[in-house]
Amino acid sequence: MMRSTRHSLPMVLPVCVPWKPGPLLLGLLAIWITACTPPFMDRKNTEKPVRTEPVQPKVETPKPAPGQATEKTPEKTAGKAVEEPKPEPVTRVLSIDSAASEARIHVYRTGRLEHLGHNHLIISKDLRGTVNLEPDIGKSTMQIEIPVDSFIVDDPEQRKTEGKGFEKELGEDEILNTRRSMHSDKVLNAARFPTVTISGKVSGGTLPGLTLDVEITLLGIQKTMQLPVTVIQEGDRIRASGEFTISQSDFGIKPFSVLMGSVSVKDEVKIHYHIVAR
Repeated sequence: MMRSTRHSLPMVLPVCVPWKPGPLLLGLLAIWITACTPPFMDRKNTEKPVRTEPVQPKVETPKPAPGQATEKTPEKTAGKAVEEPKPEPVTRVLSIDSAASEARIHVYRTGRLEHLGHNHLIISKDLRGTVNLEPDIGKSTMQIEIPVDSFIVDDPEQRKTEGKGFEKELGEDEILNTRRSMHSDKVLNAARFPTVTISGKVSGGTLPGLTLDVEITLLGIQKTMQLPVTVIQEGDRIRASGEFTISQSDFGIKPFSVLMGSVSVKDEVKIHYHIVAR
């Protein structure tokens, strides 16, 4: 038997030996893991919070019943919106315009010898007062004052405008005597009763012809009577005119007379007035 010339080497088999890390290696591994991984609480704090909006409850508007209007939707009638209520009309207080108003008093002569006397024209251009003009003119009222001292007696130019019965021109002495007699305590007693007052209210009729219930106060005596009046409305202005007759004796005045009544003045006095208020 021939033997190989090669040297025989012993066969070495690997042996599995369990590997155990040493304490030093374990410590290094723990440090590395700690440095690379942030703490759990820190990761939680770095996360951005998610914002959530509150959920509003859905409110359903109840549907109106058929034919019923809602607050936001005005009810319509026949395709037209409901109209706003109109303001209530109010009372207007108008002042009497003295410059445009006047009262004319006509005193007539009488008696067997009346041709010896003459008629008198007395005018006042100082009417003062107010007219309460109501939306319903039938409820309107008025208040007027006439100072006795404002009476103009027998002005020559004004007498000419009166026509028949006032043609005669009077002298200054005649005018002065008439005025003095009129202001005396036997007639108007101007010292004690300086004003004539008239108050009234509309009691009937339709524009322009109305009826006034008036109360006249003269010499402290009140008398009521019913007067016709013509009223014209011109925007914010009214014009009222008319005439009436009063008796002097109703107010305690004895009509002037001389020569045992042969020359005197009539008891009835005619008054024509024209009043402007605005």
